[in-house]
Amino acid sequence: MENRSPRLTVVCERLLAGAIAAMISTLALIGCSSTTPPSASPSSAAEPVPIAKEPPLLELCPLPALAPADLRSKPGYVEFAVSAIDANGVPTTGLKPSDFIVHDGAHTYPIAYFRHTSAKTPVSLVIVGDTSTTMFNKTVVKSGNLSKIRARLDKGAEDINECDEIAVVLGGGDYAPGFNPAAFDLPSALSGVTLLQPFTTDHADGLMKMENVLPSGANRLPDEIRMAVAQLGDAHYPDRALVIMTDGLDPNAIEESAPLLEQARAKGIGVWVIGSGDPDATTGAFSSLTGTSRVDVAAVKRLAAAGGAEVLFAQPVDKDGGVSLAQAVSTIGKQLGQGYAIGVTASSANPRPAVALAKPADGTLRAAVVPSQVLADAATRHPPPPQPDCIAKGPATPPPAISSKPGYTQVRVTVVDPDGNGVRGLKQSDFTAASDSASLPIVYLHEDSGGVPRSLVITIDTSGSMQPKLDTVRRELGKLLKGLNPCDEVALVAFSSRVFLLQEFTTNHHLVERRLTLLHPYGPTALYDAIDKSLKILSKAKYQDRVLVLLTDGMDNVSQTSKNRVLTKVAREHVQIYAIGIGQPMDPGRSIFSNITDALATEDLVDKETLDMVALRTGGMDSIVPAMTKDQGKGFTPAITTVQERLENGYEIGFVAATPGTTPTISVTNHPDYVVRIVGAPPAPSESITAAPPSAVSN
Repeated sequence: MENRSPRLTVVCERLLAGAIAAMISTLALIGCSSTTPPSASPSSAAEPVPIAKEPPLLELCPLPALAPADLRSKPGYVEFAVSAIDANGVPTTGLKPSDFIVHDGAHTYPIAYFRHTSAKTPVSLVIVGDTSTTMFNKTVVKSGNLSKIRARLDKGAEDINECDEIAVVLGGGDYAPGFNPAAFDLPSALSGVTLLQPFTTDHADGLMKMENVLPSGANRLPDEIRMAVAQLGDAHYPDRALVIMTDGLDPNAIEESAPLLEQARAKGIGVWVIGSGDPDATTGAFSSLTGTSRVDVAAVKRLAAAGGAEVLFAQPVDKDGGVSLAQAVSTIGKQLGQGYAIGVTASSANPRPAVALAKPADGTLRAAVVPSQVLADAATRHPPPPQPDCIAKGPATPPPAISSKPGYTQVRVTVVDPDGNGVRGLKQSDFTAASDSASLPIVYLHEDSGGVPRSLVITIDTSGSMQPKLDTVRRELGKLLKGLNPCDEVALVAFSSRVFLLQEFTTNHHLVERRLTLLHPYGPTALYDAIDKSLKILSKAKYQDRVLVLLTDGMDNVSQTSKNRVLTKVAREHVQIYAIGIGQPMDPGRSIFSNITDALATEDLVDKETLDMVALRTGGMDSIVPAMTKDQGKGFTPAITTVQERLENGYEIGFVAATPGTTPTISVTNHPDYVVRIVGAPPAPSESITAAPPSAVSN
């Protein structure tokens, strides 16, 4: 459903801080209806702005290995994080201890500890985004090719280690229109240099903040670098890195920044510089009005040389569709963490050892002394518990003496009472099966009781009207995720005018919960496209038991997929659909005017007819709950609880039929009010697809 007044409509969206967000995780792309950059404002350096009301999430990963405790505890033990980059910017791998020399002047120390590190080694990373006015044309998407650019940057971001802790520093900028900074514990306005995100392993949190900052104002790059280096003093991992994105168009900022990067280099901090812009573009007479796409190549290289940095260039995202930016992101991701851990025991009271290559070569060698406290903290992070050994399972299998009977057929069913609650503990004798009034002998029954792994897609409406509801949705879905079978694989989908896969199938349910922070309300509702895309994802699932949980507060208004196609598809797919509609159900028997009047009164008009149909045709259920502005989300909580109870309920029933492929009517003998649904079966001819199924829960 379209976002309506009094909510603000976002008229300008952007590519996060030039696109560093792609390095963090999933990149949210934004287009812009305006071609005019914001005007510059006077430069003003500032102290870090306190923005987080609660400490950021830090779920630090263990390092692949550490030096033995007795070696680390020896007096004089010094450990280095070392990286070697050749003249082409490629990490030099495969070096041995004999390829390095650790010395203190004329004295050489024997290497007591040596370990290769890889791209899987966690890194502490600070991202510095030049958000001055001249960056506007490099980061704004005006072409409408958002989906293609997003796909490319997401692909490049796959090379970033999800264990990395990240911090974000920006210099000025303005929030995008319609963005509510209070929802993310941000200051009401940006000024000076801001520590937008302290160190966190919740990459999505930094992403949500960065993606809503528009470039504007003066260049504050030197102060950003000072703040970033200070943040790296509080890093939790031995490997520390600084990534800077700028167009190099402010010569004073470049000259002041270069010595700061020399100091960072001396501290062993790895530096990467992305030059953003078109080197062939010119600054025309009207650039003050239209902005510029130019990058100063020489200035960016000067900055990179000062930090011993790998320098990468990326065209404005609209010029090459994000191809060069995705390549830069991928290159950095592959280099982060690559290198060596080298430890020595120094004999002097104040050792000052340094690391060099035994045979010097063209390229860059970085060696940072790892603070002893960082090593001590890393030693306390034990490896996480092993993931469950999850094996794809089909339906429960009866003994061969039963399954080999001629005409043996097995179906999966769910059973609910009149209140929509799942019914457990039924026995084989409690069920009857019939086809064309003929009784079919039931020869097998198995109750799953939530023990059989399933594939689950959670699909969430993120249209503009969902803005006041998403906090409740995140909270309640977090509870649902915590109650799943550890072997359940889960994928997360969001949709507004387009459908976005926020998380591929994973058994890491906590990761899915973290991805819920990526939900961002904007735009209209492509409900049919969302169902179609979710079914495509489920078609590639690992498990035979497949479920779609669908949340929406609107009517479809922009889908490319037709309603009839969706209804036909859900009837033939073996997928249970549990749909929750939030708002006022549209009544097909009333006039459009009456329905719209109701919708304006409640803010949301829900396509109950479609939700009824998809639930009925798949053996699932649908619930219609009040708009959260009316009941503060109290109706949504029991709806999610009911879904969880239904997910834990299921029976495999085997019967013998004279005709192969028979779809029987199954009932519970002594409870005619119980509703039995065959998963994946079409509705019986007597059932109306326009009426709410008996299993529906209405509030």
